[in-house]
Amino acid sequence: MSQHAPDRLYRLVIDGAEYTTSDVTLTPRQLKGMANLDQQRVVFLQLPQGQERRLADDEVTNLNGNEIEAFITRDPAELEDVQHYRFQVNETVYESKAPRITAADIRVIADLNAATPLFQLSGGHSRPVSDTEHLDLTLAGVEQFSTLAPVVPVMPGDVHVMATYTSNARTRSFQMPLTATIQQVVDEGYDKLKEAKRDGDTLFTGRPSRTSLTSLLGLTLSELQVQGLVHTEGHTLTFQFDIDTQMGGA
Repeated sequence: MSQHAPDRLYRLVIDGAEYTTSDVTLTPRQLKGMANLDQQRVVFLQLPQGQERRLADDEVTNLNGNEIEAFITRDPAELEDVQHYRFQVNETVYESKAPRITAADIRVIADLNAATPLFQLSGGHSRPVSDTEHLDLTLAGVEQFSTLAPVVPVMPGDVHVMATYTSNARTRSFQMPLTATIQQVVDEGYDKLKEAKRDGDTLFTGRPSRTSLTSLLGLTLSELQVQGLVHTEGHTLTFQFDIDTQMGGA
């Protein structure tokens, strides 16, 4: 019996046919050689939910994942009749067959971790994109995205906060440091409004955005500034939030 364990074999599928290899990484050139295909053919990595990602000939794919990687190839002439929509994440350009996709779709196509934040770049500005928002790739130009949060200059001093209790339209203003969490800001708002918390209360940023604060309570005002939810007015930082209540709650 051999003293050495055999090399691990990795399974993969090319155009519906299964192959095995001891190489943990392969390029499209190697894949086409393995399947005895014309080197002019274009290789796509098949992704979940019917998406595909076009691979450059020198791009390396790691086969050491939990799933069997599947690839399909197409003649370049076929691609002229197939509409693909391009978008860019950081420095890399990708393609989608769907004209409208979500941030979750982009993470799959770009092979990003599900927790990676995504920001849409436009006109020198950057904004966070939610997983449920549908993004239109049919617009002129290539849609650009970044996984890096925009660098926002932090202004010295406190944040001018305005809290509104929507059931009676009462509003109170107060100051909070940038290091304060949103939970601390909300608690201070209840205190200033002289209102008790009710079970049915919901929290939103002030109009017109009306962004839910439920999942943001652990963040600081400084972190919300990066997300564009703390605004700059002249030399003053401002943050507005509403408390919506269901009357009759405990």
